[in-house]
Amino acid sequence: MQASAQGFEPRLARHYFATVGAVTQALIELMATEAPGAPGAHNATGIVQSYLRQLAHSLECFRLRNAMTGRVPEHYWPSEFSVYNGLPVSQQWLELAGDFDVAQASLANSDTVAELEEKILDHCLNQRSLPRELQFRLSQRLYREALTLKPCFLPRNTPQLTLVSKTQTVPRRYLLHWAVFDSERNLPNLYFSLIEESGAVPLHEDEKRWHAYREALLNQSLSSLTLLTIAHGLDEDFPDIHPLTLRRIHAGPLYLHEFTSHSDAIHQVLAEQAGRPGQDWVFEWTVETLVSKDSRQVSRGLFRSGRRETYHIDAYRPDLVSAGASAIDRYMIMPIGPYQSMRSMNDERLNAMTKYVVGPEGSLLHRIQ
Repeated sequence: MQASAQGFEPRLARHYFATVGAVTQALIELMATEAPGAPGAHNATGIVQSYLRQLAHSLECFRLRNAMTGRVPEHYWPSEFSVYNGLPVSQQWLELAGDFDVAQASLANSDTVAELEEKILDHCLNQRSLPRELQFRLSQRLYREALTLKPCFLPRNTPQLTLVSKTQTVPRRYLLHWAVFDSERNLPNLYFSLIEESGAVPLHEDEKRWHAYREALLNQSLSSLTLLTIAHGLDEDFPDIHPLTLRRIHAGPLYLHEFTSHSDAIHQVLAEQAGRPGQDWVFEWTVETLVSKDSRQVSRGLFRSGRRETYHIDAYRPDLVSAGASAIDRYMIMPIGPYQSMRSMNDERLNAMTKYVVGPEGSLLHRIQ
């Protein structure tokens, strides 16, 4: 159920960005009421909403960046805008991150919006041609201004640490969260972890140790690694930091009638919504959870021992064993049109998912277990 990359024409670009804007808004509204998949700890729902808002803003920046698609020559862009799994391809996210880093300097060295608008007006009054280059420069100015206005979802989003126990209590407990745009599946991945830490200096006060742990978290945030592999690696590499829970949210794929290829079932559902703007999408997300059930002492060399976590995985569930997870939950959100089409089908995979149905304004209408 993967989506194929595709170039954009102006009409498709407008439809695409209008749809992804509606999808992200629906997800933000859903998290405010139901919070499916969000860890039940220390404002985790608000954290998920924050990442979704960052994602929505990045997609709005992509819209501004590509506002002149099909109207100016292709060489104006470093690469053609295309999507995979319903979202901009990973190369686009890398370019966004590069532009984000230099946005302030770029704005300081370019004409303002007012100056560009004046030049466009002057061109229209004095020349018999469309001011495409000036319009392109204006679109890029607006794009770079948007990059500086709100936080963006970037390829790597720095891990954040919150102490959820008393500092003087050892071991101390922290809630961690971070996010990446995973290039393997071309999806945003959100991570949450509850850890116990027993260093001589609390982790939030030990910048050297916290920096090393942050880098380890980001470097291991790959879809190809199971949660069990990630947790074991962290547990072994940092003797005084122990992951008690680890959760990963795969935010996608996003299925769109005119932009992605799908399984037969999803294809049929969306084909029935052709020509119905706002009804031709389905968004899916998967939540993997790993939970420690116990800890044990292991040898760490001559006369030394250390703690290791033992994680719960049901040996009678081949899917969980293969995924290296204690639990896997799958969800879908869609407008009422696709849901009505889906109800008449007998697809085992789709039937097993928890579904959310939203109205035209993104408000939650139904939850179907």
